[in-house]
Amino acid sequence: NGSITEIKGNAFPVRYFFDRINAYSMKNIEFQKGDTIYMTSDGFTEQFGGTNNKMFGYTKFKKLILDNMNKPMDDPKSQFLSNIQQLEGGKGQIDDVCVMCFKIE
Repeated sequence: NGSITEIKGNAFPVRYFFDRINAYSMKNIEFQKGDTIYMTSDGFTEQFGGTNNKMFGYTKFKKLILDNMNKPMDDPKSQFLSNIQQLEGGKGQIDDVCVMCFKIE
């Protein structure tokens, strides 16, 4: 419906962390036909760069999603790649960058 619903995951890594084993929470999510789902690591939003070496951030990330929500699925891919490459400015990424997107038909 032209909006973003954010569902946050657990705030710990997928692997062992200093010999602690954390239990992940389970979330049931109901999707509707036409929903587009984005799953991402924090690497895209926490990438630094640009002229002021600032972090990309969640606000820009959400805007990028909204700007591409009604476009064919290949368009957002090129927009995400373009934005992250422009931000990096040839300096390279500092973290993993994972963005998955799929549409409920």
